[in-house]
Amino acid sequence: MAVVAARATRLPIYSSFAKEGNLSDLFAKGEAISTLFNVMGIGAGIGLASTVCSTTQGKVLFTELHVIIYPIVTAVPLHSIIRQIYIVKMCT
Repeated sequence: MAVVAARATRLPIYSSFAKEGNLSDLFAKGEAISTLFNVMGIGAGIGLASTVCSTTQGKVLFTELHVIIYPIVTAVPLHSIIRQIYIVKMCT
């Protein structure tokens, strides 16, 4: 949902910064920066998961976080998505 909101508002924000037809330059630079930070975030997540999950305490921590976060996420009224999640969980 955050990605959809970010994508929907990105072009009007870029348009407000554009001067004399340089919207494509602004958009290209903004997307390049976004891609760079997405790759850095994925790398940091992989590094964190590989170091933290290598210990028993780390595995317990992530399990506790999942137990806390899962009810919060399923409380959001997105019935079609939640129904698909339950179907996947029941099949596995």
